[in-house]
Amino acid sequence: MDENSTFLTLPFGTLEDMTGNFLTPIPTSSARQVQTFTPDTQAPILEGFGLDMNAGIATLRFDEPVKAGIFFQQDQVVLQSLFAAKTFYRSDGTSQSISYSFAGGTVITSNGAEQKIQLSDADIYNIKLIPEVARYIAQSWVRFSENTTVDMNNNKVVALPDRSARLATAFVPDIVRPTVTAIKLDADLKILSVTYDELMQDTLTDATKVTIHVSAEANAVLYQLTGQSTAITDPDYPFSTTVHVQIGDDDMNNINYLYPLGSGIASTFVSLQSSFARDVFTNQMNAITSTSPAQA
Repeated sequence: MDENSTFLTLPFGTLEDMTGNFLTPIPTSSARQVQTFTPDTQAPILEGFGLDMNAGIATLRFDEPVKAGIFFQQDQVVLQSLFAAKTFYRSDGTSQSISYSFAGGTVITSNGAEQKIQLSDADIYNIKLIPEVARYIAQSWVRFSENTTVDMNNNKVVALPDRSARLATAFVPDIVRPTVTAIKLDADLKILSVTYDELMQDTLTDATKVTIHVSAEANAVLYQLTGQSTAITDPDYPFSTTVHVQIGDDDMNNINYLYPLGSGIASTFVSLQSSFARDVFTNQMNAITSTSPAQA
């Protein structure tokens, strides 16, 4: 918008003087060009940030309309756990930044003050893989560069650099329960491995919620693991789609005593209580009940 594209029209009856005489109308066919034009130079400011980890949508609300589509560079938007980015250091000498750029997302809104980014499946997976990010509102902060987008007059947004990140004003956690996709029992290594459709938190695995059945039939021989069996955890890599249980010696001996229980695929069925494992949002798993155990 400039003086060459700004004209005034006035319909009849818009204004009248003190004696009741109406201002001469200015029809569209004779629109009058402005004589003085002052362009908008005010940079858009972020007013609010929301994150919905259940729907996978990040929302940025500005104090004026901004451009979407090709003008909105979502890879400039970074999610982090605090106003200043942190780094997670592992015992093997490697490290991981506790922040994530929405590079894989898609802007799903048109030009306007509110812009929504639909996160990709990879975005959601990678965010869940990072410790201490977006588990609840206090761990959901956003930063972005001035190149993220512009207003309708091409003024760049006011940047939010690291150490000036903005805390989310709205947050929805993931509330979907994880579901088992595969079960494997390695009797030699005495390890039970359970794979899910999303990332799990290994430290929240409770081995005592596992029961091994010889078949799926009612009243079949079965054995429930005891406190001798424990979750296999890794503090450097605490999140994985597969959780592992180290079966204790006594538990394994008791299983072997109930031969053919656990001696092969045909005689290894597993039921899992919902509290056996939890995802990174601590949602309990969808149970595999003792009346419908799953074959390993």
